[in-house]
Amino acid sequence: MEIAFASPLERRTFYTSNAFGIASSGLAEHVAQTSGFAVSGTYTYVRDGRLTLAGLRGSRPAQLIERIGAVNQVGDDVRHLLLTSNMP
Repeated sequence: MEIAFASPLERRTFYTSNAFGIASSGLAEHVAQTSGFAVSGTYTYVRDGRLTLAGLRGSRPAQLIERIGAVNQVGDDVRHLLLTSNMP
């Protein structure tokens, strides 16, 4: 589940609101663990029906891959390894 906010102020205001209490009520019955973190960027995870680098690897790793120019992390061979499950 992802919840996005326009600013840190809006995020903090929501988490202290009655609306958040109502939205999260009963969640513990279905969720064993959650973690929240603030992300200051906007990322596209799927474009034209295909996972982007951020969708495949997550926004932070994708940002690092792009910044350092890790071309060995963006090829079709890597995409295949990440998307193909060898598990039974």
